[in-house]
Amino acid sequence: METDMISAPIPVGKKTAPNRIVFQPMECNDADPSGDPSDLSINRYRRFAEGGAGVIFSESLTLTTESRARKSQMAITEPNAEGLARLIKEMRDVNQDSLILFQLNQSGKLSEAAFSKVISVYPTGDPDMHVLTAEEIGRRWLKGLAVALIAIMVMVYSLLSYYPPRNFLFEHPETGEYGILQSYEGHDHEEDHVD
Repeated sequence: METDMISAPIPVGKKTAPNRIVFQPMECNDADPSGDPSDLSINRYRRFAEGGAGVIFSESLTLTTESRARKSQMAITEPNAEGLARLIKEMRDVNQDSLILFQLNQSGKLSEAAFSKVISVYPTGDPDMHVLTAEEIGRRWLKGLAVALIAIMVMVYSLLSYYPPRNFLFEHPETGEYGILQSYEGHDHEEDHVD
């Protein structure tokens, strides 16, 4: 079997993955109660790095532990920065070349009511779902995103290279329709409707 193509480096933005093998995000729901990677999580990601994939995606990291989809979901918040730095260090100790990409998540109305607060940015007709006010959105989501980005930048500076995503899927607050917010040279934030 010919393996030259799969083992060849490939550019990813301004970075280069050493090969074309990708570990896709797979949640194992094994973070500790605070959202830090557990020893089991760290061992799994270290094995991924030992495998030598060109790109390793993290599982979904929640921006807030208050509203989350899985009880033992890893978090990317200020209190979790140290645990995530440990995870990256363990991976980098065995593999300096793979690109490591974080998948960020805010569950919103898909949060699990049994252990977190189910929220939405618009009324859904469900009396048990909390609809966030503009103030709460600014306080929770933007603060959570800012904390996540700060944590990422700290880890980027000390441990890895960061490649930002260029497309973002979003849900329109009034219609519930989905679209893509694109950012590319000469055309910033153009909305494309997705049917």
